[in-house]
Amino acid sequence: PAVTNVSPIPVTITFSESVTGFDLSDITVGNGTAGSLSGSGSTYTASITPAADGGVTVDIAANRAQDAATNGNTAATQLSRTYDTTPPSSPSVVINGSAAYTSATAATLTLSAVGASEMYVSNTAGCASGGIWEAYGTSKSWTLGQTNATATVYAKYRDAVGNETACVSDSIIHDSTAPLAPVISDAAKSFNVSFATTIQQGVPIDANFKEFRYTTSGVDPTCSTGTASATLPTSVTIPAATTTLKAISCDQVGLGSSVTSVTYTYDNASPTVAITTTSSSPTKVSPIPVTFTFSKAVTGFDVSDISVGNGTAGSFAGSGTTYTASITPTAAGAVTVNVAANRAQDSANNGNTAATQLSVTFDNVLPTVTITSTSPAVTNVSPIPVTITFSESVTGFDLS
Repeated sequence: PAVTNVSPIPVTITFSESVTGFDLSDITVGNGTAGSLSGSGSTYTASITPAADGGVTVDIAANRAQDAATNGNTAATQLSRTYDTTPPSSPSVVINGSAAYTSATAATLTLSAVGASEMYVSNTAGCASGGIWEAYGTSKSWTLGQTNATATVYAKYRDAVGNETACVSDSIIHDSTAPLAPVISDAAKSFNVSFATTIQQGVPIDANFKEFRYTTSGVDPTCSTGTASATLPTSVTIPAATTTLKAISCDQVGLGSSVTSVTYTYDNASPTVAITTTSSSPTKVSPIPVTFTFSKAVTGFDVSDISVGNGTAGSFAGSGTTYTASITPTAAGAVTVNVAANRAQDSANNGNTAATQLSVTFDNVLPTVTITSTSPAVTNVSPIPVTITFSESVTGFDLS
């Protein structure tokens, strides 16, 4: 062909009649050398080895061979070929406009090579197999050969005479798996002062993690809404108000995890405590049963938190909002029971307020009785007036 990458170039020299005296020195080559001359009579062949890419010319001047009548040949019309061993330049393949990540296997390739007439595209390393030579184009739809891994596409090009480029490639990370939901360090709880909690990746962690997205308004975040943070772990301040923290993990391709949601209940109200007993006052019952009732569940309350005047506390039991104890009086008289402030705490760590004192009069002294009369020891008065005097007020006394 007019343009070739074959070397040496085969040349045939045909005379109009048989000649003699024609040899290799009679062939003039531009940008090359002649060799391997053979033939006789009217037909000869030679091999032309180009010196470099470019035009290669072959000429035979007049009178280089003679016929039987010693007539010299006329000059030949020049043979010209273009020798080309240079492949297309600047070959490249680009996946999805040089994006680093994708969640789809369908991709768009941008292909380029200066001087190319055909291209070969493959998912096989080194362009070794898996493709076909096809007409050169600058864009091609393609299916990636690897999933949830680094996917690589390979391409090479050739020109019209078959000069091939080296195999070039481009890679993209394919990721179609959403990350795991994040972990929030503090579980749902009541609190009475602002605090910080943290958001961390779920385990196993996502190698393609990009950022967390979170809200404190109770609205579900997405990978394009909410507060973004790529810090590991991310610290979030919970204000002094009931707050629902919602968080997701987002990867580099924009896939989001399920939502992790935790509600923190703000509570700065101190629990109250009431002290009651089923015993009357005064009473002779010992020990005196006492119940401590808190307005909400508390912890940290034990027998040492009960202050008793004229007695001791024991047989302590209970949990949550209700506790009981037995108060054993030390002596007759007023027995008092108190619970000071901040002796127990609710789930928000609020300490209790001081209880209203319980006071019960303990009386285990038997009343005495005296019988007297205004009549003399010997009397004719009938009926005889009698006065019965007890040492303290009594009930249940009658004529019987």
